[in-house]
Amino acid sequence: MKDISNGFQKHPENINRNGRPRKDESITSIMRNTLQKQVETKEGKKELREIFCDKVIQKALKGDMQAIKIIWNYIDGMPKQTHDVESNNKLNINFVKDDEKVL
Repeated sequence: MKDISNGFQKHPENINRNGRPRKDESITSIMRNTLQKQVETKEGKKELREIFCDKVIQKALKGDMQAIKIIWNYIDGMPKQTHDVESNNKLNINFVKDDEKVL
């Protein structure tokens, strides 16, 4: 009788010897790679991400509120959202140290 403790001995022909297949490249990584490419401009070579940032800044300087919000959120981060919860039901919260057992 074969040892089947880990499942591999039961059907050794089913073992994937090459490992897990690689994932397809994500849209985010494609975008990052694309934005790192350099192009020739009037000021010389620039990365596309620099040009992209310049465009957003120019729009913000012209008063585009959406561009202003984008810049603000990337500099300071999104504001934290809070939610008020009201209930007439009781809620018990027990704080337990790692080495204590809950009864």
